[in-house]
Amino acid sequence: MEAFEPYLSYALALFSGLLIGLEREHSRVQEGVAGKQPARFIGGVRTFPIFALAAAVAASLSKSLGPWPFIIAATGTLVFAVLGHRKWVEESSGGLTSEGAFLLTFLLGALAGTTDVCATTRHKVFIVASLSVIATLLLSAKPVLHELSKKISRDDVIATIKFLLVAVVVLPLLPNEEHGPYGVLNPWKIGLNVTLIAGVSFVGYAATRVMGPGRGLLITGIVGGLASSTAVTLSGSQLTKDNPNLATAAALSITAASTVKTVRVLLLVAATSPALLKTMVGPFLAMAVAGALGAGFLYWRTRTDQKRDGQEPKLSNPFELSESLKFGAAVVVVMLISRWAQDQFGSVALYLTSLLAGLADVDAITLSVAGMAQKNEIAATIAVTAIFVAVLANTLTKQGMTMVIGTRALAVRVGVTSALMLAAGGVAIAMQALTRS
Repeated sequence: MEAFEPYLSYALALFSGLLIGLEREHSRVQEGVAGKQPARFIGGVRTFPIFALAAAVAASLSKSLGPWPFIIAATGTLVFAVLGHRKWVEESSGGLTSEGAFLLTFLLGALAGTTDVCATTRHKVFIVASLSVIATLLLSAKPVLHELSKKISRDDVIATIKFLLVAVVVLPLLPNEEHGPYGVLNPWKIGLNVTLIAGVSFVGYAATRVMGPGRGLLITGIVGGLASSTAVTLSGSQLTKDNPNLATAAALSITAASTVKTVRVLLLVAATSPALLKTMVGPFLAMAVAGALGAGFLYWRTRTDQKRDGQEPKLSNPFELSESLKFGAAVVVVMLISRWAQDQFGSVALYLTSLLAGLADVDAITLSVAGMAQKNEIAATIAVTAIFVAVLANTLTKQGMTMVIGTRALAVRVGVTSALMLAAGGVAIAMQALTRS
C-alpha cells in the first residue's frame, strides 16, 4: 500500500470532495424547490473535489518547498469562501454551513496529501474517509436535526448540561478508593451509581420525547437493562409519580430491563463458568421468554392507549439529582448489610447470602457463585438456585420501588410480569430437580 501512497492520497482527496460536493449539489436542488428564496450555493460536485485535490497537491509540495504552497492554497480557499458568503448575504440571509463544509473539504484534502500526520497510510484512509462520511451525514440530516431541535425546550438543554456536568466533570474527579467497613464507601463507585440513575432517567426522557412513550421507554429499558435494571425501575417509578398515564409505558420499560438483566446473568455465567451454563440455560431462558412476552403485551397496550388518548403526556425535567443521591445512599446501606452477611455466614448459608446480596446487586453474587461452581466447591444445582434467589431478591427490591415511589397501576403491572418471570424460572428449576431425582 505504501508504494502507491501518492495515488491513494489524491484518490482519497477526490473521494472526500466528491462525496461532500454531491451532497451540496443535491441540497441545492431540494432547497430550491421547497424554499421561497433561491438555494444557497458556494460549490457542488465539481468545485469541492477540485479544491480538495488542490489541498492535497499543496500538502504534497510542502514536503519539498516548505509551507508556502499550502499557505497560498489555504489563503485562496479562504478568500473564495468569504467572497461567496458576502455575495449570498447581499442577496438573502443564511448561515455558514456551506462555507464550513467547503473549508472542511479543503482540510480533508490536505490531510489526505500528508504522509507524516497519521501513523500509517491505512490510518489516514480510515480517518479521512470517516470524517468525510460523518460530515456528509450531518449536512444531509438538516431536516431531521431541525425537526429534533423544535422538540427540545430550554429546560431540556439545562437538564442536559446538568447531567453532563455530573457525568463528565464531577465523576472523574472522585477518588476510586475503598473506605469504611468492608470497603463499601468508594466515592467513585457511589458516584457511578448516582450518575447511572440520573443517566437512565435522562435517556428515558429523551427517548420518550423523540419516539413517544411506547418505543422510547422500550428502548430505554433494553439499553438500561444492560447496565442496571434497578436504575430503570427507579426512573420509571419517578416518571409515573408525575405522569400517572404513563404507568403502562413505564412498566414496559421495567419489564424489558428485567428481561435483559436475565440474559446478562447468563452471559456472566458463560464467561465465568461455562460448565454451569448448561444447568442455568433452561430456567433463565424461560424467565427471559416470559419477560419478552410480558413486554410485548405491554407494548401493544401502550400503542392502544396512545391511539385512544390521541395526545402525548407532558413530561417534566428529567434530571432529579436529589432522588439519585437518595438511591445511591440506599445502595450503600444494602451493600453493607449483604457484605456483613457474607462475612458472618459465608457459604454455610449461601441462599441467605444470595438473598441479602441480591437486594442491592445481582452481578456480584452471580460472579461469586459461578466462581465457586467452577472450582467445584458447590454443586451446579445449588449454584443455579442461589443465583435465582438473588434475582428473586432483586425483583422484590424493584417491586418495592414501584409500590413506594410509583403509582398503584405501575406496581400491579410490574408485579404481574415479574411474577410470570419468576414462576417460569421456578418451574424450570423444579423440573430439573425432578428429572435428576
